[in-house]
Amino acid sequence: MSKLFAVGKSGNPAGRPKGSKYSVLTTKGRIERFLGRNMTARSMQDLYSKLSPKDQYEFLTTLLPYILPKVPVEGLSATDIDRLYEQIAKDVQSKASGKAV
Repeated sequence: MSKLFAVGKSGNPAGRPKGSKYSVLTTKGRIERFLGRNMTARSMQDLYSKLSPKDQYEFLTTLLPYILPKVPVEGLSATDIDRLYEQIAKDVQSKASGKAV
């Protein structure tokens, strides 16, 4: 198979324009399709169940920033924190069982 371009020289010497979202969107779409095909709620629950308690904690704390609104911790009462915890637990259970929240 012959090469289209010489090594170190591309067909677009100026490169991708700054701020271009093409590669990011393409990569994001590929990841979403991959996860949609391979990670069902049941398979995620099965994987989660096999984790040690420490790894379960790390898993949840890694995912929380993606599902919680960004709220400063200052000014939250114990009641507010309890409500957030209950909502998170409910959301995690709903998603694990495949129900819409």
